[in-house]
Amino acid sequence: MSRERVLIVDDEPMVRWMFSEAIRDWGYEATEAGSAAEALAEMLAVPPSAILLDINLPDGSGLDLLRDIKIYQPRASVVMVTANAVFENAVDALRGGADDFLGKPVNLDELHFILDRLIQEKQSGTIAPIISKLRVLIISDTAERIPNFLSAFQPRDVEITSIVFPEEWGYAASCNFDLALVDVGPAMLEPLLKAIRSDAGHADIPVLVELRRSIETGNVAGVMPKYRAMACSRNEMIQLVRRRIASLAQTIG
Repeated sequence: MSRERVLIVDDEPMVRWMFSEAIRDWGYEATEAGSAAEALAEMLAVPPSAILLDINLPDGSGLDLLRDIKIYQPRASVVMVTANAVFENAVDALRGGADDFLGKPVNLDELHFILDRLIQEKQSGTIAPIISKLRVLIISDTAERIPNFLSAFQPRDVEITSIVFPEEWGYAASCNFDLALVDVGPAMLEPLLKAIRSDAGHADIPVLVELRRSIETGNVAGVMPKYRAMACSRNEMIQLVRRRIASLAQTIG
């Protein structure tokens, strides 16, 4: 049985206790910290294999602590855990080097799967196989741009539907997707986001918007927060999809 160490960083004692009990049941050693300062001291004293890191800590942001972790313990896997599970936080966490992201209340089966996968990857130097598919919708205003996204994913890992907006939106709206990637110019951005959020099946799914085309080339101030969309670079969009595939594989399957 593995005795890899997992450090739990959260200011709520009951949350730390819940995670500790589960982690020990899974065969890992659990240690706890209630603040960023305690976490830093703990990980320097005994390096952990993985860290569960809350974003909101009493003495600072977990995102700031994440930067310290990557400096002092770069081999530790980091899973951000927070009640504020919005994609702005997910992107900030990925930019900081986090390995995955979970919202509270945490599904312990999903957390178990993530920890096993991350620690297995660290031990073996390989990536654990994906066992389920995420349904992703790719929307562009030019058909020629869609293959740039399709080439980033393997069909065995993700179920992708691609459309050109607005011509094919009626077809897409009749299906259910887990996540949408948007690659349109500024003139089409708001009509598209409005159409997505007006459809009952897509009112709450994460929507990632390609930063360069829609944001940097036009005045779309206020559009993104209005429709709860997140601006990302192409590489960040791909990273988020891949991590979503992995973290949801257990529950989807």
